[in-house]
Amino acid sequence: MSRTSFICLTISASLLAFAAATEVLAQEATVNDSEVATKTALAFTTAEVDALKDRATATGDAEALSLLETIAQSGSERAATALGDAYSRGGPVAPDGVKAVSFYEQALEAGNRNTLVRLGDIYRDGTLVSGDPAKALGYYEVAAADGNTGAKLRMGDALVSGTLGVTDIARGLAMIEEVAATGNASALATLGNLYSRGGEIPVDGPKAVSFYEQALEAGNRGVLVRLGDIFRDGTLVAGDPAKAIGYYEAAVAEGNTVAKLRLGQALVRGNLGVTDVKGGLALVEEAGEAGDARSVVVLADFYTYGIGVPQDPRRSLSLLTTAAESGNASAARSLIALYRAGRGDDIPRNLNQAEALLQQYAPMMDAYDLAFEEAMLAGSRANGPNSYQKFVDQVDAAPAGALPRLVTTIRGQNQNAYTYLVQDLLAKRGIYQGPLNGLMTGSTIRAINTLCREGGQETACARGPLHPETAKFLAGFLG
Repeated sequence: MSRTSFICLTISASLLAFAAATEVLAQEATVNDSEVATKTALAFTTAEVDALKDRATATGDAEALSLLETIAQSGSERAATALGDAYSRGGPVAPDGVKAVSFYEQALEAGNRNTLVRLGDIYRDGTLVSGDPAKALGYYEVAAADGNTGAKLRMGDALVSGTLGVTDIARGLAMIEEVAATGNASALATLGNLYSRGGEIPVDGPKAVSFYEQALEAGNRGVLVRLGDIFRDGTLVAGDPAKAIGYYEAAVAEGNTVAKLRLGQALVRGNLGVTDVKGGLALVEEAGEAGDARSVVVLADFYTYGIGVPQDPRRSLSLLTTAAESGNASAARSLIALYRAGRGDDIPRNLNQAEALLQQYAPMMDAYDLAFEEAMLAGSRANGPNSYQKFVDQVDAAPAGALPRLVTTIRGQNQNAYTYLVQDLLAKRGIYQGPLNGLMTGSTIRAINTLCREGGQETACARGPLHPETAKFLAGFLG
């Protein structure tokens, strides 16, 4: 018997049981509503509650949702959890943050301690209900005290990054390390991220690679691409093209579309010691066929710069425009960036066109990407202290996590706006006391060098304050 048939039979049996119980109780004039709910819930087994959940989440069935609510009201943590999931995960059931929180809280009161983490996530993310960092930390704290590894990781990461308003690097790192010591693959990968991306924890390439390799051994196959990137770039540890290709190939064999794009680009460009234009283009196309929206962006770059194919910026524009008009947000952002930066005589810089395209495609962008594009447009236009400050104000208002990308991207578009932003960030940390003017003065360079020494990146920063690697370090440390 198929699972679908089983669910249908189970639901039918549940409905019959519900109807029978309700009919009998309705005849008992002395029984009140709460007793009806309690006794009705007893007619449902755990398997039947799960079947109701499957039906509700698969189809949005109102009758199944109503039954689950009746069962939840009687104190069933399983039914309350199912409803919290249904109203928070999306799908056929429209998201309803207030209902989701209410049902998760009912489930918690009924004994399901796992909902603590889910409640923490909801208040951390602030998408279903208004974000509340204090509540999020509170739920994580209680769950962590219960020994919940997911809560320890979330809280540890929040304490290190300060994203929930409280920064305690030592405690946060200790929480993550505690979980990692058990061989937890996610915790090991998190440590790899912390030591490879910089910030409050100084970059340590060998440690990062070690943690990623341990995560891989523990079953986290997602780190294959990250390891490939590290050995491709050669900034955290000595570059090793053969290792990079090996990690990418292992990820490609598992169907990882990001790895297909990375390896495809490398084979077309030949920057890992092996050139195979045909094979590289095929990998990029495979990624696109698998639904990776970035594949058309990669192909457009090839035509823009003539990498592995005849240079044809106009074809690049055509590819991106067609994809953007079909709803590809990645292509829309690349099209905007192309006009924002320009590409020689073939595609002159045109900020007005970039702005018009941003207005056209804004509805298909999420809040993060929209804020990034608006800030980048302001930064690209900036030409004096007042407009530099407006750019910085938009950077400050951008969603968490946008700052590093804004720092590295604006460097290539407007170096004065980049310098002003770096001066502002350094001043907020008490490292720079000079004027905010967008000029790479001696005092600005000294402040950057001080930060580089603190972060253990003197070698990378020695290439100059405007070098891409210096900007990358500053983005990670100041972001």
